Amino acid sequence: MSVNTEIELLKHIDSCLNDGNGDAEVLISELGEIVRMTSLMMSSDNMWKYTIDLAESAEIWSLIDLTINRSLGNNIKYNMNQLRLLKGLILMIRNLSIAYREQHDDVSDFNNTHNALVTRLGMHLAEIYDSSEGMSIKHKALDVSIVCFHCVFNFMQSSKSRDTTIVQKSIALLDTIFQQMLITGDLFELKQVLPQFKAYCLIPETRIEIVKDDATVFIHLLQAMAKILNVSVDINIEKLQDYETDDYKMIVILAHSLVYLFDDEKIGIAMYKLEKKGNEKDTNAILLYLIACQMTFSIQQSNPNWDFVAIAAVCLDFFHEFRNVNVSLLKKEQLTTTEALKLRIYHRKMVALLDIISNLLPYELFKKTFNSYNFLEELIHFFQVVEDNTERRRLKDEEQNTTNPLKKSFGNIKTIVVEIITYLVHGDPQNQEKVRESGGLLLILNNCNLDVNEPFIRERCILCLKYLLENNKENQNLVASLQAQGFETNKENENVLEKCGYEVEIVDGKVQLKKNTVPTE
Repeated sequence: MSVNTEIELLKHIDSCLNDGNGDAEVLISELGEIVRMTSLMMSSDNMWKYTIDLAESAEIWSLIDLTINRSLGNNIKYNMNQLRLLKGLILMIRNLSIAYREQHDDVSDFNNTHNALVTRLGMHLAEIYDSSEGMSIKHKALDVSIVCFHCVFNFMQSSKSRDTTIVQKSIALLDTIFQQMLITGDLFELKQVLPQFKAYCLIPETRIEIVKDDATVFIHLLQAMAKILNVSVDINIEKLQDYETDDYKMIVILAHSLVYLFDDEKIGIAMYKLEKKGNEKDTNAILLYLIACQMTFSIQQSNPNWDFVAIAAVCLDFFHEFRNVNVSLLKKEQLTTTEALKLRIYHRKMVALLDIISNLLPYELFKKTFNSYNFLEELIHFFQVVEDNTERRRLKDEEQNTTNPLKKSFGNIKTIVVEIITYLVHGDPQNQEKVRESGGLLLILNNCNLDVNEPFIRERCILCLKYLLENNKENQNLVASLQAQGFETNKENENVLEKCGYEVEIVDGKVQLKKNTVPTE
C-alpha cells in the first residue's frame, strides 16, 4: 500500500506547525483520521496492514522526527491548534511503534531514539507551565505532556534493557506532569497517569528514581492528588467509597503503589522530614499519605521485601511528633480557633498512624522492633493524657445533648490504643508487667464502659483485660483487690470479669481471681 498521501500530509503539518502555513483545522482532522485508523490495528486485518505499511516507511519516521525536532528548536509560542497537531504526532508515534516492534526483534535503538525525542518534547512543553499563557493553553500543554509520557511508558515497558539516562528523563517528565497537575490538573489527568506510576513502582530502575532526593517525585504526586481529591481533615473514606468511587479508586491505586516502596527506609524518612518542616500547605498531602498507608497495610499481605525495622522506626518518629502536638493541645484549658483546628488535624493524623501500627503488629519483626524501645510505656502515658483531658459521652449525654466544656472531643483514639496494647501483651509476660507498672491496667478497667465517642472500646478492653490477666498472678491480684473495694459497681461494668473468663473468690481471707469453669460467650 502506498503511503504517499500520509507523507504529503506530514510535510504540510511540518510547514503549518513550524512555519505557520496551511489550514491547521483541516490538518488536525486528517491527522486524527490516521490516528483513528491505526488505533484499530488490533481489531482489523486491513488496519493492521495499513499500520505496518506506515511503520515500515523510513520517510514517515523521518518526517515525524524532523517536524518535532524543528518545533523544539524554534522557541515557538504554541497556540491551541499547534498543540493539537503535536498531540496527533505523538499518538501516531505511539501506534506505529507498536506495529514496528511486532515486526523487529531488536528495537533497542529505535526505542531509545524515539523515547528521547518524545521525552524532550514533553519537557519542552513544561516551559508553557511557567509562562504567562492562559489556563486553557496550559491545560492543553499538560494534556500533550501526558500523551508524551504514555508513549515513553510504552517504550520503557517494551525495552529489554533500560538505559539509566532514559529512565531518569522519563521520571523527570512524570515529575513535571505532577507539578503541573497541582495547578491545572483534575481527576481526568490523575486517572491518566496514576496507573503508570504504580507500574513504575514495580520496576527497580524507576523505583529508585521515585524515592531518591527525599522522594521529591512522590511528594509532588501527593500534593497534586490532595488538591484534586480535595483531601482535608474532614475526608470520610467510607462516604468516598460509596459516593465518589473514582476518587476512592485513586487512593486505592496509591495504596497499592506504596506496597513496593517500603523495601527500605527512604520513603518513610522523606515523609517524616516533610512533616517536620511544618508547612501548612503539605498538611493534606501528609494526611493522604497516612490514609493510603492505612490501606496498604490492611489490604495487602506482607511484601517479603518490606523492611519492618525501618517501617517501625519511622512509625515511632511519627508517633513522637504527633503525640507531642496532641498532648500540648489537650492539656490546654482553652483553645483558640487555630489551635482547635490544629488539634483536629493532629487527632486525625494520630488515628491514622495508630491504625497503621495496629495493622503491622501481627508481623513479628515489627513487634520486636517496637518492644526494643519504650513504646508501650509511652503509649500508656499518652493514653492517660487522653483519658484525663477528653470527654466520655454516655447515651444519656447524647440524648440530652450535654457536653463538658473542660473536656475535648478526641474519638476513636483510645479504642486503637487498647488494640495495640492487646497485641503487645498477648503471650508476653514482660509487657503484661509493664502495663500494670505504668498504670495501664487501671486505664483498661476504667474504659470497660459504653462511650458514644468510642463505640467499640468496651469490647476491646475486655479482650485486652483477658490477655493481661492470663497466667499473671500480680495482675489478677490487683484486679481482685479492686473488685473487693467495690471498683465494679457500675452496671455497665457488671460482667467484665465474667466475660474475661474469671470470677472472684475468697481464699484464706484473701480476695483472689480464679478461672471460670463455665465457658463465656
